Amino acid sequence: MNKLSGKLRLRPTRIGFLLRPSDMRSLRRIMRLCASLWGGEFNPIIPVCRAMPKVWRRDNHSGTAGMALARSYIRFFEPDVYVEAEQGLAEKCGITEEFGSPIFNRVITLEDFVTYKDGHPPEFAFGLNIIDIYEELYSKEYRFEPRHQRQVVLFDGSNSDACFIEAVSGAFPEDEGLSFIRDGYLEAFGPEVRKASAESWSSALQQSARDPLTFTSYGFKRQPDASWNLRLFITDPRSSHDLIDLWNLRQFCDQVMPVNVEWLDELRSFLRDIIKRTYRPLPGNPHGVMIHTTIEFGRSISADRTEEICRTIFNDLPPGSWKRKAWYSRVWEFHSEDGIPKLERAVIEAKSGSVELAYEPGERLTASFPALSPSFAQRYGAHRARWINVLSLTDFAENSALALVLPSTRSRLFGPCLIGPEAFLVSREGIVLPQQYRDTTQFFRLPTGQGAIREWLRQKGITATPSEPGRVADQILRTTDGFRGAYLLSHAETLQVLDKMSKSVRMYDGVQSTAEYPDRTAHMSKWLDLIKRRKKQNFEPALDMQAFVDAKALRLGLAIECSKCKFRNWYGLGHITERLRCERCLQDYKFPQESLNPGKTPWHYRVTGPFSVPDYAHGAYSTVLALRFFAMGPEGLSDSITYSSNLDLEFDGNRHEIDFACWYARKPAIGLCEEPMLVVGEAKSFSKEAINQSDIDRLKAVAEKLPATTLAIAVLKDALSDHEKKLVGSLALWGRKQMGDGRWRAPVLVLTATELFARHNARNEWRKAGGLRERLTQPAHVQMDNLITLANLTQQVYLDLPDYFTWLKDPKPI
Repeated sequence: MNKLSGKLRLRPTRIGFLLRPSDMRSLRRIMRLCASLWGGEFNPIIPVCRAMPKVWRRDNHSGTAGMALARSYIRFFEPDVYVEAEQGLAEKCGITEEFGSPIFNRVITLEDFVTYKDGHPPEFAFGLNIIDIYEELYSKEYRFEPRHQRQVVLFDGSNSDACFIEAVSGAFPEDEGLSFIRDGYLEAFGPEVRKASAESWSSALQQSARDPLTFTSYGFKRQPDASWNLRLFITDPRSSHDLIDLWNLRQFCDQVMPVNVEWLDELRSFLRDIIKRTYRPLPGNPHGVMIHTTIEFGRSISADRTEEICRTIFNDLPPGSWKRKAWYSRVWEFHSEDGIPKLERAVIEAKSGSVELAYEPGERLTASFPALSPSFAQRYGAHRARWINVLSLTDFAENSALALVLPSTRSRLFGPCLIGPEAFLVSREGIVLPQQYRDTTQFFRLPTGQGAIREWLRQKGITATPSEPGRVADQILRTTDGFRGAYLLSHAETLQVLDKMSKSVRMYDGVQSTAEYPDRTAHMSKWLDLIKRRKKQNFEPALDMQAFVDAKALRLGLAIECSKCKFRNWYGLGHITERLRCERCLQDYKFPQESLNPGKTPWHYRVTGPFSVPDYAHGAYSTVLALRFFAMGPEGLSDSITYSSNLDLEFDGNRHEIDFACWYARKPAIGLCEEPMLVVGEAKSFSKEAINQSDIDRLKAVAEKLPATTLAIAVLKDALSDHEKKLVGSLALWGRKQMGDGRWRAPVLVLTATELFARHNARNEWRKAGGLRERLTQPAHVQMDNLITLANLTQQVYLDLPDYFTWLKDPKPI
């Protein structure tokens, strides 16, 4: 029985609202609804448009346009569920509900978001009604007379002032059936109702007054939870585009102070005073770093006007106290290079706990555990996704074949064959489990890696079938107890001895011929000498013969010559008796007790199980070592993968065999995980000309079907031949083309004996190798666990290609 450790987190449901960016009416309704939901401030607003709005074009240097913009926002925010302002927007973004169920539809319209039933209060289709929080706060805090005055406000406004207030402070829905939410706010907190103006708004800020949006963040924390630098976001409240930018900005920038551009003259002294007070030394920093204010303008505000505002209001402030940010943070861009600060949305958490799940090796995991619930929520709910549990799993033993790394389910769900009777969601946070009732038990089922990859491929229109070499690779990993035990194979001579033992070699007239025979043995002394040499070469003091025996690679026995036909038989320890049977002549003969030489006892090891398969276990050794390379991490940090060995892929009327596929993701120290990258690999052994044109054609066909797939070519030899370099180099240059979101079409990385036989990690091996490899890995910012970086590096070393960024200035074919 194996065990997985996991962390379970509680957070509000993240609802992605889809709307056309010019639809001000729907935008205002969405913002009012969010003020009525737990965590509503963190619901992203996703613009869906066929052409890029004019006010955003000047800031769109990546060329992202049309529906690609919406898909990029979805990739960044990863909503759990979607609400479309008009029918069909989700479909235009590629969001489908192939596995929807009557109790959990992931996509609904804004018109259907509020449901009414006779005799019952209105219900929201997703999320938790804020009225539960009002009741909790009133019973615990606000019904008592405070020692210090508590400032709670509610702004009323008209025209553009109302739009601004809805975005920055919160207002309640105007639906008659939802009036109880506003009434509940008034009754619970007795707020001061103010008319929206520059004076009343700045006064509320100075008093740290609470407002409707403030209460939507009750009961949870955001990570990162604080930033020293303040950001003023000056917005035109008449522009729906600016309001969308402002709403989304707060989800990845925590210290944001929205400013109504129409109030600037009245707020001049107030804003200047804030900037001066913010400008101070960073606590605990000995290098003189100062905290400053960043001033950012809505993209609808013209460049001339922003220059005028900065010149007339902020220009004579202390130097360094503020800086202008002339662009909106590009949530639509894909960042892959290390050393560039990565933009990330905030991670929010209300409660967390640990879980421990047990499973049988080789089987999918089926378990149950208590779900987490907010204490203030009503016990029963009419709809799914009232709140969310997020489960992240870790296999500290690193021997699991389960699907612990999964791609985000942005467009469609994983199928019902993977978890319970329904589909389930995945994000970079972990496995997303929507909750309907409080204090329930969560039933959970997780597939094997092969099952998850095959299901994902099926959703892409690809039929994947396991092949025989894949079964051999899986058997090897089971016997070695996963990737940590696979280090037994990370030695060229060891593999060559194992392969030789899987065959019997005969000489006929001086010509070597290979045929399979049942002996497959080697003398004990040969293995002991091999272990001794390997320990000396690789400094593996813990390596011994018992490790190979425990991995069921070798069995000890006696090689005894038949007294009848002189054939040399091998007998395992459990089969040595006084009477033996010859495997060739099938006659019985006595155990030669009197003739055995005590000094030369014929103890032999014999390969067993998958290790007895010839031709380097049908190529499984190179497959296992390639997967081990990704699982153990190029930097030795034990990165996570979900994998499947050899698969036959069938799509578009053709059949293509791949040696392995895996989802690879680096483990972050903090924050969200990276989106897993799909790696498809071709694994070869020691042949001089291992790679041919048909291999290249297969990999290219897969990459065309699955854009942005990393193509890995792994060989057990030290380098590629000149012909192989030309073949692989052409594929690598083809794969360097950038797609619309900035990703490579198909990064090609080459793995050789240096990487596959690495004892600890590839970086150490490259530095020990010296030359170009050492020079490339010398800079501290070079991270080999970034597959884009690794592809660029290996293409320079093993394919003699120029650095990608040099080549990009003048891209030429080979």
